[in-house]
Amino acid sequence: MVCLELKKKCDPCDTDILPPLCGRWGLIFALLVAASSILFFGAFSAMTGISLVTQPFLHMIGGVLLPGKPLANMFFVLYSYSE
Repeated sequence: MVCLELKKKCDPCDTDILPPLCGRWGLIFALLVAASSILFFGAFSAMTGISLVTQPFLHMIGGVLLPGKPLANMFFVLYSYSE
């Protein structure tokens, strides 16, 4: 009985202990944004020699998609900007 109570309190999937961040859809969308931005901004930088900063733009996209979840926004920017 005690083991069941401890397992219940320490379950990492419990929403009270660790709230879900952005789910699989957020990760997939962040990777798609990363792939498309690498193609576009990489070609733009190669042709003109000017590199554009995309991180603030990605912060805004993450903030709109994940309102009220700053940690999820950080992970969204991590995967969409660093990949």
